Amino acid sequence: MDEIAESFRLNVTAISESCNREILQNSSDDAGKDTGRAVVIWNRKDDLTKDVYLEESQSGQLRVVKQVTTTDKSINYRSEIDLMGRVSRATDKPLFVQFIGWFPYKNHVCLAMEYCPYGDLKEYYSRPIPEAAARNICTQLLDGLEVLHSLGIVHRDIKPENVLVFQKTPVKVKITDFGVSKRALEGQTEHRTACGTMGFMAPEVLHLVDDTKEDSTFTSAVDIWSLGCLLYYILTKQTPFSKYELLRDYAKGRTAFPDGHLKEYHVSRQGRKFIERLLDPLPEARPSASVDLTSDWTIPDRDEESIYSEPPSPRDADPSGFSRAFGDSTQPSINDAQWIGFPDVPFELDPLSDNDMDYFSTELWNFVKSARTFDRASTVKLQALLTTHASPSRLHNGYTALHIASESAPAEWVKLLLEYGADAHIRTEPGRETSLHLSTSKGDLGDFTKKTELLLAIRAVREDINAQNSNGDTVLHLAIARLGTVSAIQPLLDAEASTNIKGRQGRTPLLYALYLEQEAVATELLDRDSDPHALDNWGFSALHYAIASRTISIQFIKRLLDAGVDVNWKDEDGRTPLYLAAEKNKQEVMRLLLDHGANPELGNRRLNTRVSQVQLATKIGLKSLWPFS
Repeated sequence: MDEIAESFRLNVTAISESCNREILQNSSDDAGKDTGRAVVIWNRKDDLTKDVYLEESQSGQLRVVKQVTTTDKSINYRSEIDLMGRVSRATDKPLFVQFIGWFPYKNHVCLAMEYCPYGDLKEYYSRPIPEAAARNICTQLLDGLEVLHSLGIVHRDIKPENVLVFQKTPVKVKITDFGVSKRALEGQTEHRTACGTMGFMAPEVLHLVDDTKEDSTFTSAVDIWSLGCLLYYILTKQTPFSKYELLRDYAKGRTAFPDGHLKEYHVSRQGRKFIERLLDPLPEARPSASVDLTSDWTIPDRDEESIYSEPPSPRDADPSGFSRAFGDSTQPSINDAQWIGFPDVPFELDPLSDNDMDYFSTELWNFVKSARTFDRASTVKLQALLTTHASPSRLHNGYTALHIASESAPAEWVKLLLEYGADAHIRTEPGRETSLHLSTSKGDLGDFTKKTELLLAIRAVREDINAQNSNGDTVLHLAIARLGTVSAIQPLLDAEASTNIKGRQGRTPLLYALYLEQEAVATELLDRDSDPHALDNWGFSALHYAIASRTISIQFIKRLLDAGVDVNWKDEDGRTPLYLAAEKNKQEVMRLLLDHGANPELGNRRLNTRVSQVQLATKIGLKSLWPFS
């Protein structure tokens, strides 16, 4: 590896087939302060193609990893790393998918790259696009090709699947996949290998023009041809030469430029001429890449606004939209056996995949559901099932495997499922519970703490920490109900769980804690800005709940009064806090309420007598009067 390649090497260690640990040096916090060493765990999330997959860190960052074999001598992985490194250093413009770095893994090198959530041009635009949008995309691609060609690099596989969308309005694109690119370095000046994708390959690549000269090479002109084919395709959803014979006859000068589809979609005369210029059969007659080229492509004003328009039927964020970015083309490769000797076979679209519950995912779900012991042997079997690419995120009977494990299995199983890409954001049906909700089910503080630590390390879980189930409960409500300790709620509060969402019966977490007579929990909630003035569905305030309780201390009641809770608030039955205190004959509480301005008239003769006795005792300096003590 040369200096450039080594500078992009990542410090990554494989933990398992689906989990990597990366060590970052000299990282910094938001204030720019050096924090030294940081560790990031990356979990394999989705397989995009055979050798390309999506990774997600525990903080929710996404990146694409492409595996390149090191054992096949026909694949020059060193060249690809070198090219990507040089391109990354060549410009600060967002013209190419960002190369993050590489790391070795078994008999492969893994190339880590930026994830573009909107997929490629083919996926993003399901129908022909407006001419102005096509010209906008063309300008960006010409800018990128100009950089490549200035470095002596020929991409050799420009096509819609190798152009990724990273911004929607206006559309911004990046060039990707340098797997078949060549650079004019020592010993690498001849670009003579037939590479590319049928329908986008220049005629000289298929030896349809004179290539008998000794100095004949595939020049950067092949990229200009492919760009012309790409523009033709996004404007019409057709390639200009759908069969080998059509391309052969055009290259030999037997037929004119096929602009029929362009006319059908009302591409302007200047637009048609521009594309025809890019598709000149003679490589030397094609223009060089330059953003200035599009200055000759003028469009009637009626279409200019389309540059900012959304695609007719966009396919939004979808990992499968990225899958065609690395050679999984809808157009067969030149190396595909079906094309060898059969140049007239028409192009066909790949079928869509089936997303139903597969056999291995069903086996995984049933195993987790039926598990009664969780010893080492069971854990090994779970991992074996996960290595079959069984999905731990498929819903079955309203639950995923992760839901079941979060509810009843040990934290070790939850960790394993997360390492194999389980989606902790999915909810049960119809209960609408998250994995975080379910982690409270066992009522075991140690188990809950371990699971919470794992789940809250995931950004999507933290962002959805206030999710409510079908009863209206958040995980904070459930932690109070099922665990009832300060230690249980602290990690949730530290993750910014709201203390004021109303759950069942309209109770906030504070009201719920008081209802369950958990004074320590209620105190912690008040310390964390819980609203002491909240009311439930029956008009009960925190003061009502505290007084109705058998165990809540008078010190806590005083804290509520000092916080300004209305001492004379009436619930829907007309009962004030003093009414409840008199009803339960809590004389010290009655005295405290009266001192804070409680109205002594309760509308009940028996209770009014009790209040009067407390007032008299206070007046004459007695703690209480018999028989009310």
